[in-house]
Amino acid sequence: MFLWVMAYDQKGSAMKVTHFFLLIMVITILCPDPAHAYLDPATTAFLLQGLAACCVTVLAFWRRLREICKKILLRKQTEETTSGEQ
Repeated sequence: MFLWVMAYDQKGSAMKVTHFFLLIMVITILCPDPAHAYLDPATTAFLLQGLAACCVTVLAFWRRLREICKKILLRKQTEETTSGEQ
C-alpha cells in the first residue's frame, strides 16, 4: 500500500502506477527464488481444472468477446479519423 501511494504521488497518474506495478511483477517473475514446496496431485488437478474452466469459458463466449473487441477498435478508428479530418 505504501509503494502504491509513493508511486502515485511521484508519477501523478493512475496509468503510470499501473506501469509501475507491471514492472514490479515482471521483475518478480524473472527473478524467482526457489520455493522448496511440494504440490500434491490434488493441487495439480485443481489447477488444471481451473485452467480448463477458463479455456471453456473463453471458447463459449468467443463470439461475444470478438464483437466487443471489434466495437472498441472501430470506435477508436472512427475517433482517430474524425480528429484527423478537423
